[in-house]
Amino acid sequence: MKKLFTLLLSSLAIGSFGQVVVYDIKPADFVSPFLELTSGDICSGSVEEAKQQSMGNTWGFTWTSTNSGTPASIQIDMYYTISDGGTAYATTLNSTASGTVDNVSAFSCTGASISSSWSISPSSYNSSALNTFMVDMTGSSAVNQFDNFPLTNDVYFQVTVDYTSCTAPGVSEALTDLSCLDSDDGEIDLTITGSGTYTFAWKMDGTPMTETTEDLTGLAPGEYTVLVDDGGCVTADTFQIANGTAVDVAVSQNKNTLTAQLAGATYQWIDCSDDSPIVGATSQTFTATSNGSYACIVTDGGCSDTSACSPVTSVGVEELKQVTLKLFPNPTSNEINLVVDGHSGAISYSLLNIAGKVIVDQSTTVQGNTNILIDMTKFETGVYFLKVNTTGNQRTLKIVKR
Repeated sequence: MKKLFTLLLSSLAIGSFGQVVVYDIKPADFVSPFLELTSGDICSGSVEEAKQQSMGNTWGFTWTSTNSGTPASIQIDMYYTISDGGTAYATTLNSTASGTVDNVSAFSCTGASISSSWSISPSSYNSSALNTFMVDMTGSSAVNQFDNFPLTNDVYFQVTVDYTSCTAPGVSEALTDLSCLDSDDGEIDLTITGSGTYTFAWKMDGTPMTETTEDLTGLAPGEYTVLVDDGGCVTADTFQIANGTAVDVAVSQNKNTLTAQLAGATYQWIDCSDDSPIVGATSQTFTATSNGSYACIVTDGGCSDTSACSPVTSVGVEELKQVTLKLFPNPTSNEINLVVDGHSGAISYSLLNIAGKVIVDQSTTVQGNTNILIDMTKFETGVYFLKVNTTGNQRTLKIVKR
């Protein structure tokens, strides 16, 4: 079999099969109508000829693709002549314009005089489906006649479909983990090597994302997968974005003194009753001056977190244990002495009758061992109660008036 000329079709689309598939095109594959003309030996020697004539001005052939994917190239080898010539004719592949046929020549017994070229694109190639290639010779004045040789082969065309293994896009990455615990500021910065126009499809922990950009920012911790598509040739890659390190917000407590365990950080103690910052409480250790619940905002390396609230209930308890209160004489008929020992600072006291009515309400400042004289001359005999307050803490003493 002599190959009269070759047609090469190329495409930017790249398949992934790495193989070549050849389709033999015989008269049964021609698009009808065609008319069988003659067969026989019209040349000297052993070359035989079979003739097929189109009955219209459009002819072509079909074949069914046995592969999926878009081919890198299609080559069509033709073992025929067309008796008409000298005019360019439009061609289509699956009804999509794909070029022209130029300057076809008459039959030659040697098969060497035919010189013609086609330029069409396989971008409309139907993978795993029927393909139709057509030539439109409308306006031709001569008979469109196919002269095939040798007759015993009965192949008029061969379609060679080449699925070239694609070169996948190269993917490299720069990953940025979260700067702080749950800060959602992770980043993926891709660098793509290759040529072409890329599309990107992302997933997080297996769930498709709406993002289609090359790079991602503002990421939560998790596993991210990207598919980089270069016109059908795809590279998949997976990345792990880690959470930030938690700030140590452990707090130890000794009575009303709280200490943040992390050294070398910055601190702000707050009142848990309303989350308000305590003015001046910015040291690692905080001593509460009143009972309540307190926490510490610890900042380390630009990351902040707040400790659990620690209840303080011991303010004044130790002081009351150390303060000694004595009353004498008791019972009394006129005056009674309140002796305060072990306390320095403000003190207040209230005298209540048996009905709970306040009949004396005084405050003063004491220093060390102090005697406070309370005049009860004008009060009726009976039982009274003396409430003594020191630094917000209270004790009640019983007095008998004669």
